[in-house]
Amino acid sequence: MRQFLYIALGLFLLANAPLWAQKQKDAPLILADTVQGKRIDPLAPTRAAFYSAIVPGLGQAYNKRYWKVPIVYAALGTGIYFYSDNNKKYHRYRDAYKTRLAGGHDEFEGQYSNETLINAQRTFQRNRDLSLLITIGLYALNIIDANVDAHLMQFNVNDKLTLAPDIYPNDINYKQNVGLTLNYKLIERIALERGHEIVLRKTSNDSYDGLENADGAIDFSIPDAAVGNISACFDRKIPVVCGTTGWLQDYSKITSLCAEKNGAFLYGSNFSLGVNIFFELNAQLAKIMSRFDQYKVSMEEIHHTQKLDAPSGTAISLAKGIIENSKYSNWTLGNPQQDEIRIEAIRTENVPGTHSVFYDSDVDSIEIKHTAHNRDGFALGAVIAAEWIMGKHGVFTMKEVLAL
Repeated sequence: MRQFLYIALGLFLLANAPLWAQKQKDAPLILADTVQGKRIDPLAPTRAAFYSAIVPGLGQAYNKRYWKVPIVYAALGTGIYFYSDNNKKYHRYRDAYKTRLAGGHDEFEGQYSNETLINAQRTFQRNRDLSLLITIGLYALNIIDANVDAHLMQFNVNDKLTLAPDIYPNDINYKQNVGLTLNYKLIERIALERGHEIVLRKTSNDSYDGLENADGAIDFSIPDAAVGNISACFDRKIPVVCGTTGWLQDYSKITSLCAEKNGAFLYGSNFSLGVNIFFELNAQLAKIMSRFDQYKVSMEEIHHTQKLDAPSGTAISLAKGIIENSKYSNWTLGNPQQDEIRIEAIRTENVPGTHSVFYDSDVDSIEIKHTAHNRDGFALGAVIAAEWIMGKHGVFTMKEVLAL
């Protein structure tokens, strides 16, 4: 393997973006984006809040959210208007009532009774007080908005962390799944940390020109683009690692093309080193447990709340590993039949991914579990796979990479 492997990074989610690598070390570095460091001012939120407290809207102007200034004044102006209007009407009816009690003539004489004047005073007093409370609340909200906005402006949010809607086929039945996909473009960082140079990211608007100079490619694109990207690599004798899901109905076509072109191809539904070890452990345990009918298998997967599809692809792969090595024939999210594996999908905050497999009997339970602490493991596995496949020919999986 060469001393340096130049891997180009592609988009994880909705862009048609395979990853290319260049052979020459002195090739120019071409990246679609560059993240610049940003100085953090810890006093900015306090300063913005102070400005808005002194002059409403000034904190928003300090944050350069100029479009919010007229909103602030429109909200406060509306509250002040209704306070003033209700206060005037309250005093109008109150003065009339007091004049009548003193034996004088008021503007409502012969029109409203004393009881009506009293009810009118109460109504406008209540509306006045409510308008005052709302106006005070809007004033406080103006301060809070300036403070929070100043915080968020310094929060490191860029396109390396995105949340986007996604529609993709289920790898088991090829039906359409709908949900949100959380994208961490961590491959770029991991590759750079391991000494690789990212020279090109291909998008849907780019041609394949220059791909022939690459040492390897990593494809994280979309189902409709994956087959074309992989084929383009085969045509140019470029080893390719693919993590795109939802296109496996064409898997046999790709493996045949790989053999025809004498290429190198590695597909993985999950590149985490720990998950792939867990896959192997799960399959071996399923073989052992298949001899003991008193144990009933079930599974649980836990992910962040943004992951709306269920079950996860990893859970499906685990279920397939059990099915291939036991009497079970299918999995379900509902109440299982005798030959079905029940998968419970749980969504909770800030969980990258936890998968558990349970074997329960009347007398005891056996459990194996994998817990992801962050998303770095998935990116690291993809880069290691790209390093491993260099100079090889054939179709591979992460089992070969990890010698499982």
